[in-house]
Amino acid sequence: MKIHFNYSVSILIPLHNKALTITPTLNKLKEDLTHIDFEIIVIENSSTDNSFEVCQKWCQENKDVDIKLITSKKGLGVALKAGIDLAKNDYLWTVPGDMQLGTSDLESFIKYFDSNIKFYIGSRLHPKSDVERQSNRILISSIFNLLKKIIINSNIKDSMGSFIAEKKLIKKLYNLPKTKKFFYITELISYYEFFGFKVLEIPVSTFKEIDLSSGNKSSVNFILDPIEIFFNLLMLRFRLIVSKVKKRKLSQMLKIY
Repeated sequence: MKIHFNYSVSILIPLHNKALTITPTLNKLKEDLTHIDFEIIVIENSSTDNSFEVCQKWCQENKDVDIKLITSKKGLGVALKAGIDLAKNDYLWTVPGDMQLGTSDLESFIKYFDSNIKFYIGSRLHPKSDVERQSNRILISSIFNLLKKIIINSNIKDSMGSFIAEKKLIKKLYNLPKTKKFFYITELISYYEFFGFKVLEIPVSTFKEIDLSSGNKSSVNFILDPIEIFFNLLMLRFRLIVSKVKKRKLSQMLKIY
């Protein structure tokens, strides 16, 4: 599908142990985005396989694509911050190295686009989403959303998926979260909510063209990660309380809004 959009897009791909899927992911982006001004920033995130070499080979063979390959220390939050640092286009779009949603989140973003909305979430829990999810993931999501509502009073249903955000604003907020791992996106969204910026969850679809049974499955630990999420939520609640005290000072950096 050829996608059209009048703004430029920076695509951020945190890459951790996705050597078998990063090539089809990049091929899909190159194939579909011929009508969009885009750059790709791949952040190799302390892989233990040859993800970096595979991606480097693709870059060398596709010099017509504006792509940068950089490295970061381990952690999704660390990788995303490094990518945001370099991003230069109007909007930032996060894409996993196994392209779980294809370009469905970008297509929904364009469909629902409103310049007043600063942050869009590719939500697997949106009623119009068509996704395949394991039962244990559904259970964890339900528990996580209940805790999120109780601890930080957030109504966002899927705060750990892909996102598309206006660059000008995210450049002012992305260093506020302190989490270095996968909880980073949840914390980033909480600051958008804290300052009253509009956040919209948009529908997505599972991308089935990449074979996830190839060994590039999720690295989520279903015992330890929920415990870590709980403590991250408690720490985030504390940081938000502190931020309320500093809100006037923090708001100065957002005065253009």
